[in-house]
Amino acid sequence: MRRIFRGNDIDTFKGVCYFFSKLMILKRMLQKQTLYRGGGKTVNAANVDEFGYDPGIRRMRRVFSQMEAVSTKLIGDAGISPFDPRLRRWREAARVLFERGWAAADRRNLSLADDEAGILYGFVLKRLMERDGVSEEKLQVIGRQDARTREISGLVP
Repeated sequence: MRRIFRGNDIDTFKGVCYFFSKLMILKRMLQKQTLYRGGGKTVNAANVDEFGYDPGIRRMRRVFSQMEAVSTKLIGDAGISPFDPRLRRWREAARVLFERGWAAADRRNLSLADDEAGILYGFVLKRLMERDGVSEEKLQVIGRQDARTREISGLVP
């Protein structure tokens, strides 16, 4: 040690040890893919949501949540198994028609709220299910029933 530090320079030795200890901590953090957040808490980097603060992303997540709730309610009320092979076809077609309906609403200058977008998806999915022979009596779109809902149902292509 004396060759490196030229004498009894204990402060330099402590500094080098401190530096290497921090370097080893950093290496372990990277290996575990963790990040330090405020308050000394450790958070897994896989769970960090970088987009969660974007208002557009949050709105779309709420829309998707409404779409899922409406879909689950329609399928449950109709007594259809969650493993029914028709569901995939219905959902793919409903996504395409939903996008067309949303574009039609935009062309008419109708601003759809989050729950209204879910209602639009419900009407689209209901129409597709009716075309495949599911009885109309079993299919009820959840949400409010007013003039605005009737206007939204008119957007279904």
